[in-house]
Amino acid sequence: MDNSSTEEEDDDDDDDDDDDDDEDDDDDEDDDDDDDEEEESPLPECEAPPEATSAETGNEWDYDMEVVFVDADMSPDSTSSISTVLHSYLYCYMEEADGVLVINAGYPPTIDEFVFGEETNMDEEDELVTDNWSSRRDTLMHQLARELEIKGIGYDIATMYDEPFAAPLPPTFLIAFMQQEGEVYQRFLRRNPAAIDLDLASKLHPAATTPRHQTLYYDGPTHLSYTRPSRIWETWYCATPPGKYLESCTTFLPDLKNGKKHTPRTVVKKDPVKGRSLFAVDDIPEGNFVGSEDAVWNMNLDRIEWQALNEFVDMFPDAKMYAQLRDLFLVYGYEFTTIGASGWSVSLAANNTMTNHACTPEDKNVGATRGMFNGTDVGYSANFSPLIARRAEMASVLVVALRDIKAGEEIMQDYRDFRDLRDAEHEEFLDVNMCQQGVGFVKVETN
Repeated sequence: MDNSSTEEEDDDDDDDDDDDDDEDDDDDEDDDDDDDEEEESPLPECEAPPEATSAETGNEWDYDMEVVFVDADMSPDSTSSISTVLHSYLYCYMEEADGVLVINAGYPPTIDEFVFGEETNMDEEDELVTDNWSSRRDTLMHQLARELEIKGIGYDIATMYDEPFAAPLPPTFLIAFMQQEGEVYQRFLRRNPAAIDLDLASKLHPAATTPRHQTLYYDGPTHLSYTRPSRIWETWYCATPPGKYLESCTTFLPDLKNGKKHTPRTVVKKDPVKGRSLFAVDDIPEGNFVGSEDAVWNMNLDRIEWQALNEFVDMFPDAKMYAQLRDLFLVYGYEFTTIGASGWSVSLAANNTMTNHACTPEDKNVGATRGMFNGTDVGYSANFSPLIARRAEMASVLVVALRDIKAGEEIMQDYRDFRDLRDAEHEEFLDVNMCQQGVGFVKVETN
């Protein structure tokens, strides 16, 4: 340190001592900086923990894991089983697999924990108190599906379910999937309970004594409840950060329950070029839902069913009606992938299916519900939301007015929104055939 600015100067020895002390202080400051940087760095990289090698055999643990089950220790002073360090290591040794993590993690919140929608376990700065087991468990739930760059663990999807028959043991299970597009998650989302029952019949040994089943409580119909968190988890999510600050909780959910926010009156008219077209009967304010009944009158195929249909069409090309069924989804339907649902959907009896493609940004006046998959809070992950998981179809189907729409104005949407992944062939058809040549998916009848 330069001491020339001090009002009094000591002798050289003192100066040397001071310099040594200052250097020590600088070293301490550097150490503090290193500590700060270490605290803010991402969670552990994929390195073997000390216990990875067996002391008896010297053999390394086989990390090619596809399923990991953690029975969390709920002792008040024990949080190792729900620590981010442990689960970061587990993630590392599953990342090459289409794997799944299941944690038996305590109990769901109770309604008594919430007062007028606010959780009582909050400090004066409106942050979660993290000095108890449940709060640390809740923190882990948010971290499971966060990106690594924001101190998340990195799973593609995370959700939870409750198994009431587990009582008196803890009934809450957290479940996280390595790959949202992977087979494991897609099979988890199957909608038909018969598919689950037949899986059990084919993969498990027959029960030793009839009429007992191979599983005491689990079967196909039970599985469906695992894909939809209970209402209390939605309440918890929207009463605690970061959920309580997101538009899905502050806008979408209240608007969904407000009848004045729904605009049911639309009319289909014939256009000489575009054919059937959708128009507003009344003025539609920006942000209002348009044609909400579309979420009711639709047909859904999960991704496994969609794959089966396509394989069946390829196997029997002369079965024309099955090809037409597939084409109905491709032409009038849309692809969706979200928390709690994945596949294709098509309207059965809703006017919204007559919505034409918006070739320009100015033409586009309806679109996906705002705020459902967006967040500005660093702790937010679009891949963890009990609200979306509970209302997956609505989150995927409903559209809102992106601006004020006048009565008599045509309602139009960008058809690119109907594909989850970029589809070059689909986009070329929209840009060239539809927008430049005026040729749509369905031939316009001139009569």
